[in-house]
Order: sequence, then C-alpha cells, then structure tokens
Amino acid sequence: MEVKFVGLDINHNKTEFMRNIKNYTNNTIKVILNDEPYAEVSCFTYVGSLVAYNNIMIEIKDRTASDNCCLQAFANIMKAR
Repeated sequence: MEVKFVGLDINHNKTEFMRNIKNYTNNTIKVILNDEPYAEVSCFTYVGSLVAYNNIMIEIKDRTASDNCCLQAFANIMKAR
C-alpha cells in the first residue's frame, strides 16, 4: 500500500529516524522507503521539546539554555521599567 492513497505525504528532505532499541550494535542497516534513504539521528525536536534516546543530559542542557534565554529577556524588561 502506498502512503499517498491514505493521505500521508512524506517530505523526503526533512524526514529522519531514530532507533530506540537497547544494545543496538548493527549500524549497517539503512531505512529506505520508495527508493529514498533516510538519515539516522540520535536526537530531534518534537513539538518544541528535544527528544534524545538514552541520554537525558542533552535534554536537560537544552531546557536549561532555553530557560536562561527567557530569564535574560525578562531581566532586561524589568530593568527598563
């Protein structure tokens, strides 16, 4: 079944995949759909949140950096008043 028949249109330039299998050691397997290869990633952003498999520190650093930007913007507003 082709995905366009059910209403799903995949952008081959933006689509990537992430494995979520513990102890995965075979790096030779590639994902190919409709003769288009897809890149494998270790983390990605979904609905504004960083998703990283098996590494919570990446997510914590991303949220901390985002919070620091908001805090700095708020501090500048408070100083101006």
